[in-house]
Amino acid sequence: ISLVFFSLGAIRCYSEKEINQPSHFQNVHGQLYLASVDEPFVEKKNSFKTIAKIISVKQNGIWKNTSGRLLIYFAKEKFDTTLFYGDCFVFATSPQEISLPQNPEEFNYKRFLGFHNVFQQVYLAPDNWHRINSNTGNYVLASAYHLRTKLIAILRSMLPDQRDFAV
Repeated sequence: ISLVFFSLGAIRCYSEKEINQPSHFQNVHGQLYLASVDEPFVEKKNSFKTIAKIISVKQNGIWKNTSGRLLIYFAKEKFDTTLFYGDCFVFATSPQEISLPQNPEEFNYKRFLGFHNVFQQVYLAPDNWHRINSNTGNYVLASAYHLRTKLIAILRSMLPDQRDFAV
């Protein structure tokens, strides 16, 4: 009986991993990708980072519905700062697999993202993507993210020192 439960658990774990689904965008090689911003942006030194859901992929002139999440870095130069959760955009740059850590003792970011069903990444220069639609996400999440943005702006104005703000 324990072998049956172990086998059922292993099958469930395998099937829950998005990358194993035939509809995952990694299994559909296309020229264009339609994505939706799924998490708030994080500002980095030279880019803005977010996670996006891949909605569909254009393959041989036909859009195919897909699933999966992707780590996206947008170049800072000419970045449209009005891009927000739920906004849809199209890009043509092919996603790449997230690389393993170079140092054996280094934090394994690839493994960490794998726990969140994110297995690939892409860097988008200013001319490599175009916004299509706005506000297509969950209304409750969008409201929460807007409120978060406003609260952070208030905190930044009251705590101008970055060190104080970090606490």
